[in-house]
Formats: sequence, C-alpha cells, structure tokens
Amino acid sequence: MRPLSIAGIAALAGVIALVAFLPRTDPSASVPLTLDRTHAIERARHLASEYGLDTTQWRAAVTDEVAGKLRAYQLAYPADPAARLFSPLKLDVTLIDPLGKHNANVTLFPDGRLAAWKWSGPSPQSPSIPSPERLLADLMGPSAASFGPAKVSEEEARVTSVREWRTGPQFQMTATLTTEQKGGALTSAKLTPVYTDTFNKEYRQAQRRTLGNAADGVAALVWLVGFCLAIRQVVRGRMVWRIPLMLLAAQIIWGIFSFFGTADYQEFLGRSESGPDALITIASENLLPFWSFFWWLVFAMAGYPVRSTGNREKWYSLELISRGRILNRTVGQAVAVGALSGIGLAALPYIVAAIRGIPGNTLDFRAMDLLVAPSVVLAAVRMSACIPLLALFGFLFPFVRFLRKPWLFWPIFVPLGIMGLVSSTPFHAIIPELVTASLLLAAYVWIYRRVDLLSVLAAAVTAAVALVPGILLSQPLSSIRESAMPLLTIGAVTIAASVYWAVRGPEAEAHVPAAATTLSTDTDSPEQSDRERLQAEFQVARKAQQDALPAEPPLVNGYTLAGWCEPAQQVGGDLYDFFPLPDGRTGVAVADVSGKGVPAALYMMVTKGLMTAVSRESNQLAYILEQTNLHLYRACRKKVFVTLAAVVLDPESLRMEYGRAGHNPLVWRRARRGETSLVKPPGLGLGMTPGERFTRSLKIQELDLEPEDAIVLYSDGVTEAVNHEMEQFGEERLMRSVEATDGQPAAASRDAILRDLAAFMGTTPARDDITLVVIRA
Repeated sequence: MRPLSIAGIAALAGVIALVAFLPRTDPSASVPLTLDRTHAIERARHLASEYGLDTTQWRAAVTDEVAGKLRAYQLAYPADPAARLFSPLKLDVTLIDPLGKHNANVTLFPDGRLAAWKWSGPSPQSPSIPSPERLLADLMGPSAASFGPAKVSEEEARVTSVREWRTGPQFQMTATLTTEQKGGALTSAKLTPVYTDTFNKEYRQAQRRTLGNAADGVAALVWLVGFCLAIRQVVRGRMVWRIPLMLLAAQIIWGIFSFFGTADYQEFLGRSESGPDALITIASENLLPFWSFFWWLVFAMAGYPVRSTGNREKWYSLELISRGRILNRTVGQAVAVGALSGIGLAALPYIVAAIRGIPGNTLDFRAMDLLVAPSVVLAAVRMSACIPLLALFGFLFPFVRFLRKPWLFWPIFVPLGIMGLVSSTPFHAIIPELVTASLLLAAYVWIYRRVDLLSVLAAAVTAAVALVPGILLSQPLSSIRESAMPLLTIGAVTIAASVYWAVRGPEAEAHVPAAATTLSTDTDSPEQSDRERLQAEFQVARKAQQDALPAEPPLVNGYTLAGWCEPAQQVGGDLYDFFPLPDGRTGVAVADVSGKGVPAALYMMVTKGLMTAVSRESNQLAYILEQTNLHLYRACRKKVFVTLAAVVLDPESLRMEYGRAGHNPLVWRRARRGETSLVKPPGLGLGMTPGERFTRSLKIQELDLEPEDAIVLYSDGVTEAVNHEMEQFGEERLMRSVEATDGQPAAASRDAILRDLAAFMGTTPARDDITLVVIRA
C-alpha cells in the first residue's frame, strides 16, 4: 500500500480517536470557560472601575495560568468544598496605562470570578475601597460565608487582612483570602490554596520524573555530540550551508511573525520592565522556542553532511525547497504524508489515556494558551515541535548508521529515540510515557523510511496543531469554538493542496534516458593490409578488455554471484566489476559507456580504474559515485557519459544499498513472496554534469533482501535486443525469465536468462553490448 494511502487511513483513525477520547481525557474539557479573551478584558475593566481605576483607554494583555498542583489536589480530594472555589485554569488580564508606567493585574477564574487583583501605582484619584462583603462576593461567590473572621495587621500605611477556610481535618488544603489596602485604595486581593506539608511532599514525589530526568540527560548528550560534529564539519570545510541556513531563516521568520499572535506577546505587553528586559525575561522562562533558533541550525549542520546510507536521499525534499522547487510531486508527497500522519499521531496520547489498564495515564494540560491567544492560527503552528525530530532523524539516525554496525543500529537508536520523545509526552508516570514515546517513535520511523525527513517534520508540526481544534471545540462558549474554524479551514486546504501535488504534480527531476547516444565509427574502407593490421590490434584490445573483467566472482557470505559481458563489436563500452570496500562489504557495478567500439572501450577502462581507486577510500556508495562522476566529467569534457548501476552487499546481513546513475533499473525477484519489481531510484549519468547537480539527483536506496531473492543488473543491450521482426526483448520478458530461475544459484540463473535471450534473438546479431550480473541471496 502506498504511503499516502496509509497516512490517509491514519488521519481518519486519528480524527475518530480525537472525537471519541479528547472530551473524556483532556483536562481542558473539565474546565469550561464562560469568558473568552474579549469578555475577560471587559470583566477586568469593570472590576478595576469598581476599585477606583478608569481603564477605558488603557491597553490590555491576556495570558493564561495553569495550576497543576491544584488539579492534582482536586483529583485526590474531589469532596473538598474549598477546592471547588478554585480552578486549574486562570486568565490573567493586565491593564496598562497609556504611558506604560503603571498597570493593574486582574486574575479571573473561568466562571468570571475574581481570583486576584493587584495595582502597581499611586493611589487612584477617586479611591474606592470595596467592603469586605463585596470582596468576598467577587472572589468567592456563594461560599463567602464559609470563611472565618479576618485577621487584620497594619504596617505603616499598609493594612493587610487574611481570611481562611479549612473544611476539615480529612482534607489537605486551606483556602486563604489576603487583601491589602494602602493610601485609601485596594492594592491587592488574592484567593490562594495553601496546602499542608503532607500534600506538598506527596505532590513533589508524584512530579518527580525519573524517566524524564534520564531523557533530559540523553537529550543533552545527543545535542552535545551534534554540536561537536557541526563544529567539526565547519572546521574541516565540509559544510553545505544552504539547507541549514534555510531552516534557520524559516524558523526566524515564522518566530517573528507568529510572536505577535501568541500569549508570549501578550506577556511582553504586560511586563513592567523595559522592552529588551521583558524579552530577556520571557526568553529565560520559555527556553525551548528561543533555543530552537540555535538547534535548528546545529542539527542541520551536523546531520546533512553525514555520508551514511540513504541520508542524502532523506534530505532531498528539503534540497528541492531550498532551490525554490516546491510545487512538485516529491515535496507534495512528503508534506501530504506528514500532515495526514500527524493527525493520527496527535491522537496517540488520548488513546493511551483512555486505556484503563495503564496506571498514571492522566494527561497534563496542553495548548491552553491558545484559549486566549489573539490569533489561534499563528499560535498553533509551533516550529519548535520539530527540534526533537530533527535531532533524531536529521542527525542521530544517519549518524548511528554511519558507524557501519548493522547489528548495533537498532539497539542504539531505539532507546535513544524513545528517550528523546519522552519529554514531549503529556504524562508524568513512567508507563504511559514509555508507551506513548514508543508508539510515536515507531510511527516516525515508518514515515522516515517510507518518505523522508521533511515528512517527519511536517508530521511533528501537524501533531501539535491537530489537537488544538479539539481543545477549542470542547469548550461551551461559542466564540471559542468558532475560533477553531480558521485553523480547520487552513489545515484542510493545506492538506488538500499537498495531496493534489503528491498525485498530480510534476516530477522533481527530468528523466534521464538509460540508453546511450551512439557515436558513429564508420570509416572509409582501408586497404587490405591495413584491415589485417587493425584486426590484429582489435584482437589484442579485445583480449585486454576481457582480461579486465573479473575472472571469477568473489565469495560473499550469504550470496552467490555471476556475471557476463559480451561486446557487440570487437571491443565494447560495457563493463561489470566487483570491488571490495574497506569495511568488508562488497560492491557490484554494471556500466554502459555511450557509443561503441574503441572510444567506448577506452572510457570503460577509465571508469573501471576510477571505481577501483575511489572504492579504496570510502565505504559510502554515494561518495564513490560522486567522485567517479567528478573525475569523469573533468576527463571526458562532456564528449561521453557513462550510465551505471551499483549495489553494495553486506555479508553480515541481507541488506543491500543500491545507486543508479542514469542506468536501467535493476530487477528484484522476491521468490518467497512471488513478487518481481523494477527498482529505479533517480540519478543522472556519470560525466554529464558537475558534482553539485549530480549529488542532488542521486538517491541511494536500501533493500532488505530475503533468502532466495534474486537481483539482476544488466545493460540496455539485454532489453533492447531485437529478433527478426525487430521486436525488443524488453523488461517484461526479462522479468519473466528471472522468475523462471527461482531456486537456482546465480550462475545457473545467469545461463538460463542468456539462453532465453539467445532463443528470442535467433539469428539476429546483437546491436549493442550485452552485460548481465545475477546476485542470489
């Protein structure tokens, strides 16, 4: 099934799960708001006027305040009537005078009751000191009579009054009302819960995140390694700055743009400090969004240059975007799969929270600031959500794979990946943290392996955004529910557009034909003596070329190999070769030089020498092909080019790397599954273009083989061979011929395919070189 189809199913399942479980498990649904941002400001102005301040022309900023300890107490002691006075969610309204010198802070409970009042300024011109009864009514409503008598103290011109309500010895909290008056005006009033030492100790123990602390340590280690590697890449001059700078610029632009729509901007407006001091304070209190500017750059710098298997392919969509090529099928599929999958990922914590058998699966408050944000759309899209995923899949995944120890890869990556995602789970208990992080990691690994890094980042952003409409729609106030509509509309349009481009968009790269351009070698008829001399020289050249081909295939644990090369003329431009890599793996290559005859044969020898030399320097197939291309481009001066297919076999596993430089696709026969397919990752021919464009086009694909699988590499002389009716042998006949060799070793399979080809051609001579390599697992 295609990744886009699976992602669509995940999105549908995610929507169903969010609708079913979010209202039951998300704590925001248990805190119904009767005030939206506008109503909260009106309520604050009304209270301020009653306390002697005219704030009609004053600016207003609204932020949220979440009390996790209070929610824990209410869950532990649901029968305590004093606890019902409070709410885990409060709205802080700051009213700032036109000069910005003084402000009044009004904190409201979701039902509109006053939670706290504070005035930082001189006494109002017309002070109005509300009576204790009026304050009790504003702060406590019908429960005012339950408070004890006031304990009044005076210090200089300040009068402090304290009232308490302790409902019984079986409960662990006292509701306390504290008011202060100065200069004939009410300067502060606050209703607070005061917990016993016993409950405070229990809460601290419950909030102690042993796994979270370990996860923070692992994250710090990964980030330190990434930072060191990024510095190393810069010092060694191997840094490719285009993509890291693009990601940094995107984060900076979006961060500045979205700042004005978030609660952080409201908090900035409400600060009494100067503008720079307020920004520094907010940055210190919200480290992740501000540090994300730095870590975007670091992990892109550390991960993009890593030359591990398939790493450059996973950055391909981001490369296209960095070059302005956005509207194509590759980018569309990455965004579509990520966005659709992200909806399913957003539902995973709610599914875990709905399972009764998991202890401690109570969700934390999430995204509550969006209830009071000036722009829900700007505040909902959080680029900082991508940082852990960029660290895991942009850097850690290719870095661990670069170690070239397949048996160590998953034991290293999986624990580190789970630890890296634990901090993003909305739980405090170990079991739900591990379950959620494991499910998230499995989903992200699937997205990364089936698509690429851009899709993973899109999934992370969408997972953070997708829960927002559910939180807003769970509120009873119509204005809050309506604020979800723009976000839903933009999200639906974005997903629909990306799906359209994934299905109907143009390909990212132009197709490069596998067939080589034929160079004519016809000459005037020489004299007989010259012809005989040339024939003798051709015989020598033919023997030299045949001697350059492998005499016997190497012995590779878990595989059998067999090859064949037959020039159409005395000498030809085809080759196949086996080359050992420094890490013990074995490379196999089949190449076709454009043209025929002596010129093609000479360039074939050059290509073989380059492949042999470069393969001694590196274990990375991508690097070998890139360097071979660079040297051929400089040597050939665009006169000829070479198409090539190369694979790397790992003797310790059945994992195979495959790179294709403009060559025919390989045939993959999965005998046990009864499946045969053509595998054709993109790639330009060798010697056609300088290094940068060739590197951009090349994708190294990884295949996980099974016992009895067959891999067939061939030149176009096989598929373009014709019979007396000028009908081509073609890829379909080749695939059927390979299927008929199931269960045979590589040499027998090769001979059977060549017999089928000879039977098809009959007496028709070959028009092109015929090269064939069979690999049997």
